[in-house]
Amino acid sequence: MSDARPDELSHLRGMRRTKDMKNGQLPTAGTYYPQLWFLLISLLVFAVYVAWDLRIFAHIAALDKSYMASLIIALVLAASVHCGWHILQYANRIRKLETWLGQQLILDASSTPFLQQYLTDLSTDPQPDSSSDDAIVEIHADRIRAPVELGWFFVDLSVRLGLLGTIIGFILIFSSLTSINISGGDELKDLLIAMSGGMGTALLTTLTGLIGASMVSFQYLILGRESEHLVGLLLRIKNRLRRTALSKSR
Repeated sequence: MSDARPDELSHLRGMRRTKDMKNGQLPTAGTYYPQLWFLLISLLVFAVYVAWDLRIFAHIAALDKSYMASLIIALVLAASVHCGWHILQYANRIRKLETWLGQQLILDASSTPFLQQYLTDLSTDPQPDSSSDDAIVEIHADRIRAPVELGWFFVDLSVRLGLLGTIIGFILIFSSLTSINISGGDELKDLLIAMSGGMGTALLTTLTGLIGASMVSFQYLILGRESEHLVGLLLRIKNRLRRTALSKSR
């Protein structure tokens, strides 16, 4: 009896899990992506709070003479809002597509225009058995992947702005070398102070660009996985409609 009890418990757990899935009590795959994004944003907000408490942003504003670091920070905030909005939107679409696949319901067009537009495009196809269905799926897939491609552009732009700030910092260093005549210890001290300002600009903008690109890339990695999951659901819907059409034709 003691040997059979673990098997019975695992069987009962499997039956309960299946029942919960049928009743819709377990979270769908679409809810995982917003949870991952909120977890990442929580860590980023905590890191920003620590940096604010240590007055790191004040040091960046004081040393960055190119204003590239401030521009990178603004870009990261805008990209985070853009990514979060699309993650929540795609999660809603995933839940509705999984509901349609699980219950075979055609939802109201006013509540799910994305699904209804996709179903309309497939149903109005004059040749449902040809490769035109694949072309329709690719059109919708390109629309889904467009925010992800824009996000990777934000990542690349953040790095490029950091490199631009580095170049501006070196220009400030070289300009300080031509404007000071070294004839004693005081002039040498002034030269080192002027060079440190340009070097601080160069290093801070590079560091800000790399950190900002890393923050944005993690977020758009989540959005990329979510978009591919959504495209996979579109393929499943297309295959189901094709099988239904073939069974009716027979």
